[in-house]
Order: sequence, then C-alpha cells, then structure tokens
Amino acid sequence: MQIEAELKCKELHQIIESRRLYQLKQFAIHRGFLTPQLRALAYAYLFDIDMSAELDKLASIRPADIQAVETKCGNVIEADITRSIGGSEAMAHKSESERQAYCASLKRGLLQFFALHPKYNYYQGFNAVAGVFVLAYGETRGIMYLG
Repeated sequence: MQIEAELKCKELHQIIESRRLYQLKQFAIHRGFLTPQLRALAYAYLFDIDMSAELDKLASIRPADIQAVETKCGNVIEADITRSIGGSEAMAHKSESERQAYCASLKRGLLQFFALHPKYNYYQGFNAVAGVFVLAYGETRGIMYLG
C-alpha cells in the first residue's frame, strides 16, 4: 500500500512538473489527489497561481496596510469568525486552543487578503468561504488560493 501511494505521488509530481493539464484532470477524476500538499500543488497549477509571485505579494504587505484593514473591518471579521466557529463541524472535534489558533489564523489571513485587495470589502459570511481554504491548505496557501 505504501509503495503504491509513493508511486502515485511520483506520477502526480511528474504530471504537474510537465504541465500536462489533461492528464492532471484525468488523474484527479480517476485516482484523486492523495495528500493536502499534492492537492495544493495541483490546485496551484490548475488555478494558474505563481506561488513565488504570490508569496512576494504577501511579503510586500506593510503593517500600515494591515492596520488600515483592521481599523476598517477587524471587529466585524472577528465577530463573524467567533459567531460562526461554534456551529462548524470542522471545528467540533478540535480543542479550545486549536479553535483559537484557527480563529487567529483566519483573521490574519483575511486581513492580509483585504490588504492585498483593497477594492474588495468584507461581507458577513466571507469568513466561511476563506475558512475552507485556510483549513484545507493553511493560512498562506489558503489566502493565496482565495485571491
């Protein structure tokens, strides 16, 4: 079983590296992506995301940009996250410290997203959309995929 998984991972890496979109789609349909890391690589390719360029954008955010977003909608974001976390099935089995870490990560990610995309405004429920990406791919990749 372990050897089969390793072979699938190797094959998927080769498909992604060679940029064969049709084969990647067929692999996804018939075999699935095996790990969150491989899904993240595949989705970056499918969404045409240049990870290094996106990381550079995230690194270019100034503290003043984050503060401006925090001032504008930080309280609404935090209230929305806090209100919706209680009913989240994904968080039901997590400890209190894990829920708090997720909430902090999601808020940081949303502040970064709106600092990078000042033309957008936060609307109630957007945290649920962003939360799916953060849970699936982590804070940094999740916010990059959201954008």
